[in-house]
Amino acid sequence: MKEPGRVTISLDFEAGWGVIGNGRWQKREADGVYDALRPVLRRFVSHLEATGISCVWAVVGGMVEGPAERDISHLKGQYRAKAEHFLSTAQPNTRDGRDLLETVLAARCPQLFGTHGYSHVLFTDVEQDDAVISGELERARAANARYGLSSNFLVFPENRFGAFDVVHRAGISVARMPAFGGQAESGRRNIVQRALTAALRPPSPVVETSDASGLCLHHGTELLNWGVDSGQAKTWLTKRRIERALAMACGGAHVHFWLHPFNLAETRGLLSYVEDLLVRLALWRDAGKIAIGGAELIHRDSLHPR
Repeated sequence: MKEPGRVTISLDFEAGWGVIGNGRWQKREADGVYDALRPVLRRFVSHLEATGISCVWAVVGGMVEGPAERDISHLKGQYRAKAEHFLSTAQPNTRDGRDLLETVLAARCPQLFGTHGYSHVLFTDVEQDDAVISGELERARAANARYGLSSNFLVFPENRFGAFDVVHRAGISVARMPAFGGQAESGRRNIVQRALTAALRPPSPVVETSDASGLCLHHGTELLNWGVDSGQAKTWLTKRRIERALAMACGGAHVHFWLHPFNLAETRGLLSYVEDLLVRLALWRDAGKIAIGGAELIHRDSLHPR
């Protein structure tokens, strides 16, 4: 019998930490996005419970530590200054996600966890060095360990990947990468190129390769978000790509969607769309058409790089 396809969903769990570098947390904070995230996350988790779906939550370590434990002394240059400004001026709901994590931990359907770094510093930041990345991952793993969470799986901040040997030495087994043959969303040059890519490039199934260091590089499939400022065309294109990826999964492929929890509070129509998607996935799972992935990212022994 043919093996069913697989769908994995991971979340970059970061609150305002994910946009320290570009300062967008200030507008989102002013717009009430991080306040709205609380009830939205509870609603999302309730749908995970209702459908019995486990996701992989890649946690920014600094977000789930209290002020007394939080330590960004390893950072250098402009990013350190921006992080210090963030911590001294951002509202509590923007910088402190301990309550958000507790919401996920309380889910009746067990969830899976990895790391998204400690401060969300980019691994490609030229002002940082291997010692900074090592300190970043050491702090991130310690933050997860305080909650009893795994940190074998890494999501590179902004999909800006690098320092594979440092990552593997830190105890990371698997790292999520951009779609195979694609690139980090913020790395595309302009809106025209992004539109052409969305229209012409077919979704890629999960591809896993091994770096020379031994790190498993897990290429995801698609960002599950059309964006807060998107018009009808981009929204349609994004949904079309998601549907194409789902069809691939029903045909036996492994596809991996990712998003940020705050996207659900910010992007018009996304929460209800994702809720409907969860119901569809649960129906297909129960019918034997697909399996729900995630554990393969946490438990290295189950990986078969190809």
